[in-house]
Amino acid sequence: MFAVDISTAVLIYLSVTLLGVIFIWVRFERSRAFRKYDVHPKEVWNCEICTYTYVDSLHQTLSRCPQCKSWNRRTVS
Repeated sequence: MFAVDISTAVLIYLSVTLLGVIFIWVRFERSRAFRKYDVHPKEVWNCEICTYTYVDSLHQTLSRCPQCKSWNRRTVS
Protein backbone atom coordinates (compact mmCIF):
# COMPACT_ATOMS: atom_id res chain seq x y z
CA MET A 1 0.00 0.00 0.00
CA PHE A 2 1.21 3.52 -0.63
CA ALA A 3 1.08 6.52 1.67
CA VAL A 4 -1.10 9.54 0.75
CA ASP A 5 -1.16 12.67 2.84
CA ILE A 6 -4.44 14.41 3.65
CA SER A 7 -4.08 17.27 1.12
CA THR A 8 -3.55 14.83 -1.76
CA ALA A 9 -6.54 12.73 -0.65
CA VAL A 10 -8.77 15.81 -0.52
CA LEU A 11 -7.53 16.92 -3.95
CA ILE A 12 -8.27 13.50 -5.47
CA TYR A 13 -11.72 13.39 -3.84
CA LEU A 14 -12.67 16.87 -5.06
CA SER A 15 -11.33 16.20 -8.56
CA VAL A 16 -13.30 12.97 -8.94
CA THR A 17 -16.46 14.64 -7.61
CA LEU A 18 -16.04 17.63 -9.94
CA LEU A 19 -15.46 15.38 -12.97
CA GLY A 20 -18.59 13.39 -12.07
CA VAL A 21 -20.69 16.54 -11.83
CA ILE A 22 -19.32 17.85 -15.14
CA PHE A 23 -20.02 14.51 -16.83
CA ILE A 24 -23.63 14.43 -15.60
CA TRP A 25 -24.16 18.09 -16.58
CA VAL A 26 -22.83 17.55 -20.12
CA ARG A 27 -24.94 14.41 -20.53
CA PHE A 28 -28.17 16.15 -19.54
CA GLU A 29 -27.40 19.21 -21.68
CA ARG A 30 -26.79 17.05 -24.76
CA SER A 31 -30.00 15.08 -24.26
CA ARG A 32 -31.97 18.30 -23.81
CA ALA A 33 -30.46 19.85 -26.95
CA PHE A 34 -31.68 17.00 -29.15
CA ARG A 35 -35.30 17.17 -28.00
CA LYS A 36 -37.47 18.96 -30.51
CA TYR A 37 -41.01 20.19 -30.37
CA ASP A 38 -42.84 18.28 -33.08
CA VAL A 39 -45.94 20.00 -34.45
CA HIS A 40 -48.30 18.55 -37.00
CA PRO A 41 -48.90 20.96 -39.92
CA LYS A 42 -52.67 20.94 -39.24
CA GLU A 43 -52.04 22.45 -35.80
CA VAL A 44 -50.26 25.53 -37.17
CA TRP A 45 -52.55 28.47 -37.86
CA ASN A 46 -51.88 31.80 -39.58
CA CYS A 47 -54.12 34.70 -38.65
CA GLU A 48 -55.54 36.45 -41.70
CA ILE A 49 -55.89 39.77 -39.87
CA CYS A 50 -52.63 40.26 -38.00
CA THR A 51 -50.51 37.55 -39.75
CA TYR A 52 -49.63 35.99 -36.39
CA THR A 53 -48.58 32.32 -36.54
CA TYR A 54 -49.73 30.16 -33.63
CA VAL A 55 -50.39 26.55 -32.65
CA ASP A 56 -53.90 25.36 -31.83
CA SER A 57 -54.43 21.62 -31.65
CA LEU A 58 -57.95 21.73 -30.19
CA HIS A 59 -59.87 23.13 -33.13
CA GLN A 60 -60.29 21.63 -36.57
CA THR A 61 -62.20 24.22 -38.61
CA LEU A 62 -62.32 27.44 -36.55
CA SER A 63 -59.72 28.92 -34.28
CA ARG A 64 -59.31 32.18 -32.40
CA CYS A 65 -56.07 34.13 -32.74
CA PRO A 66 -54.46 34.66 -29.32
CA GLN A 67 -53.01 38.01 -30.36
CA CYS A 68 -55.87 39.92 -32.04
CA LYS A 69 -58.79 37.64 -30.98
CA SER A 70 -60.15 37.32 -34.51
CA TRP A 71 -61.63 34.07 -35.78
CA ASN A 72 -59.81 32.09 -38.47
CA ARG A 73 -61.21 29.38 -40.67
CA ARG A 74 -59.13 26.43 -41.82
CA THR A 75 -58.62 26.57 -45.57
CA VAL A 76 -58.73 23.19 -47.23
CA SER A 77 -55.49 22.55 -49.05
